[in-house]
Amino acid sequence: MIYRNVKRSEAYHGLSAVARSALIEVLDRYTGINNGMIGLGVRELAYELGCTKDTASRAMRELDDAGLVVPMKVGVWRGRRATEWRLTFHRCDVSGDLPNQNFPQRESMSQSDEKDANAKS
Repeated sequence: MIYRNVKRSEAYHGLSAVARSALIEVLDRYTGINNGMIGLGVRELAYELGCTKDTASRAMRELDDAGLVVPMKVGVWRGRRATEWRLTFHRCDVSGDLPNQNFPQRESMSQSDEKDANAKS
């Protein structure tokens, strides 16, 4: 589930379509008790999204830069261990960190129309 404050945030609306799809894949793996231990590698993500590994990697980097997910343990190719992720808008089950609920909200259409009207006056 994507909370309303996340969906309406500038961080979410700044994401590409691939990064939004990647967020849904991370959310799909969240069980309610594994935040901070959500295993998802770029190869698996590329398979799920039907894209290249580079595109999947850029999508996860976008999510990290936006502050919606952060890596907890970086994956290892030789050890065949995927990176473990944490959704920042849910409580972390590893460290106990509280969720981030303070995402700057995107302007609604009516607010941006009002600003345009005031700027023309």
